[in-house]
Amino acid sequence: MEKAQGFVYEKRHVSAFDVIGFSEMERSGGKLYSEIREDGRWEILKAMNSNNKTIFGIASDDACPESCDRRTDICLSGRCYRYTMGITNDESYIANPAYSELFKFHIKESDWIVFKFDENNGHGELWGNDPYKMIAELGHEYNSDLSIHIDVWHDKYTGEHDGINSEFWMPING
Repeated sequence: MEKAQGFVYEKRHVSAFDVIGFSEMERSGGKLYSEIREDGRWEILKAMNSNNKTIFGIASDDACPESCDRRTDICLSGRCYRYTMGITNDESYIANPAYSELFKFHIKESDWIVFKFDENNGHGELWGNDPYKMIAELGHEYNSDLSIHIDVWHDKYTGEHDGINSEFWMPING
């Protein structure tokens, strides 16, 4: 494993896969993350895949409507994105009848720079260093064809610290 600005990272090739979960248009993925952690949907998501309990938080550049969040109208400026939190939609997916209208997101095959978080370096520290700039400094180009980045929380993630058992994926061109 190599380090960049204090973050352990690796280059990883990931085949295409599908995620299914809850999705909103918003300015910050932190809002949906907090809601899902607090209202019990976190454990509901984990129960919806019998094999892979990893939760993915996908920030994508979908077009933002004039007012994307009907509850708070936080996106009147049109500067927001779709944030989807879900689990792998594969042969181990178990549908929950209480949540029949989940959002499906297809993640295309790509190479990724994967930043691994720890007790000293989490999401806030990473964004303070600008991950787009960091991957350029590592000699890679952001894969704008995917135009996403992914927060990844592994099964052992407890939420007690931002970084333990979590990662941040940035797609890169070969």
